[in-house]
Amino acid sequence: MEQILDAAEAVIAEVGVEGASVQTIAQRAGASMGSLYHFFPGKDALVLALAERCTRRVTETNERAVGPEMLDLPLERVFERVVTDQVSLMRQLPAFDRVHEAMHAHPAGRDIAQRMDDVLVEQVETFLRLRFPAMPVERRQAAARFAVHSVHAVLDCAERLAEAPRRAVLQELQTAMTRHFSAYEQQYGTAKDAAGRA
Repeated sequence: MEQILDAAEAVIAEVGVEGASVQTIAQRAGASMGSLYHFFPGKDALVLALAERCTRRVTETNERAVGPEMLDLPLERVFERVVTDQVSLMRQLPAFDRVHEAMHAHPAGRDIAQRMDDVLVEQVETFLRLRFPAMPVERRQAAARFAVHSVHAVLDCAERLAEAPRRAVLQELQTAMTRHFSAYEQQYGTAKDAAGRA
């Protein structure tokens, strides 16, 4: 099954979702059409399975970027890690943009995209709760959603740019997110600050 998904990802990266045929994907995977259809009843099912796999990789990458070991690091390092890891992942998933676009065109795909967003927001919200324990819940929830959607929007735009402007835009993203969340540090203090006062 993974071999078929790998082949589907390679073919879609080359010719897009519309241009990818199940026959080409089966040939690239070295699988018979019967094997492919055993796992995936059609191209839609194949694309949705790729979407699920991409979603899993994105959320796993984000979980590491905002994990407990990142709590005491300066915010510059945190956002450098978030952006760098996501960019690196997108490079490892050459069909990500096309699969992501196809997800939003399909009702089941939109559900997958929403689940991914919900998991990412929950991960960031947990990080913020642990880093800024005095931050009100409503503010924390809004900040987490803002962070997830901002990072994704800028990454989507940046991937379409040439190398030099893309690097500059990604640096601006890191700087903007660092400055934005530094204001919360000043307003609410951090868990480390609270521990020092106790």
